[in-house]
Amino acid sequence: MEIHRPDYWIRDPALDQGATTSMAAILPRVGQRAAVGFAPDTASCAGAVETLLWQPPYTELNGWVDQPSEIAESYLVVAKVVDVSPSLEQRSGFANVYRHHVDIVSCEPLLPMLHGLHEDAKSWSLVKVGTQRGTVLVWDEVHWCSAAAIDGLIFVTGNADQSFMELIVDDVDGELFGLFNGHMDPGGSGHHVGRHRLDRREQKTIRQVIQKAHRLADTCPAYLTA
Repeated sequence: MEIHRPDYWIRDPALDQGATTSMAAILPRVGQRAAVGFAPDTASCAGAVETLLWQPPYTELNGWVDQPSEIAESYLVVAKVVDVSPSLEQRSGFANVYRHHVDIVSCEPLLPMLHGLHEDAKSWSLVKVGTQRGTVLVWDEVHWCSAAAIDGLIFVTGNADQSFMELIVDDVDGELFGLFNGHMDPGGSGHHVGRHRLDRREQKTIRQVIQKAHRLADTCPAYLTA
């Protein structure tokens, strides 16, 4: 299943200024009308029903690499696009975006949903690239990688040339299953959710990446409350 990662969820700025932030105050609610910002190349259209990744304020801005514990505080939100602003908006620290007003249909914690996935061989696959050595996985080309254990799963990231990748994998009796797959490069980005049994080549590559990966830890003090 393809999912979409907004550039940012448009919140009341006052909610993020204090020492703590209430999840109840910022988490999308079923039936609520919310607003999200998408860059022009990822903008949707009125009437579309999309599955969106929701992240707490810190990782929305900085990514899971800086605060891996917030993977457990992230959600998948199904939303129907009501309308899209015809003009670009500017926000400090972000690319120009189109504001999308959406109606929230469902909001489900990410990790329990990943744990409940059933295997789907056609859900997604790791990105490959052609080189002088032939076709290789982009993950074979990483020059920096990191990993963290989260709720019995493994979060893995890698940088390769101009690509940035994220995986959440499940290790079952020595066999790896990918559950979340993100790939970003100058040509665009793609994010998929689905239980994909890594093939032999993918297994070897991702195991090597995990073994040499820098171990991640939170860089921001806990600030989320119920």
